[in-house]
Amino acid sequence: MPRAAATKTAPQSQAPAPKPAANVTVACKIPTGVVLQLCAKEEYTEEGLNGSRARVRYTKVGQTFIARGPASPNGQVPRGYVRPAVAGGYALTSNIPADFWDAWLEQNKDNPIVVNQMIMAYGKRATTIGEARDRKDLMSGFEPMNPDGDPRNPKPLLGQVSQVATADEMAERQQLPDAGDEEVFED
Repeated sequence: MPRAAATKTAPQSQAPAPKPAANVTVACKIPTGVVLQLCAKEEYTEEGLNGSRARVRYTKVGQTFIARGPASPNGQVPRGYVRPAVAGGYALTSNIPADFWDAWLEQNKDNPIVVNQMIMAYGKRATTIGEARDRKDLMSGFEPMNPDGDPRNPKPLLGQVSQVATADEMAERQQLPDAGDEEVFED
């Protein structure tokens, strides 16, 4: 009997549903990264001059996870530093529990870094990399300023104020004349 005929496959309707990913890969475009932690809602009574009133506060609870950012240290690199994998300007952090990510995302759904897609996560690393590359032109606002055409470049309010200049342009402006160029005055 052929080997292929001996194995039986389950019909399509009885196939088990795919399991949700146990971990996700987070892509973060905030240069320094983000500390992810859940918060618990706590109601308390606040006493004041005109009596007391019910208030709500949120306290941090549980384990923290760090979504690394794409920035790397300047100068001498600290011992043991490992540069994160970067795709499309997003640093990738693997092995964040999916249930934690879902709860954190629900608590932070109105946070500007979530709304503006500066942080995102997917179950498959390849999907996260693809989404990060698709958003490579998305600006976080933390990029170095480009004097030519940067929308954050201030517009001069007065005619005497110049545009932002590069370091080379500033060096040219500040060069002192040579000693041979100076006029000598005699008494």
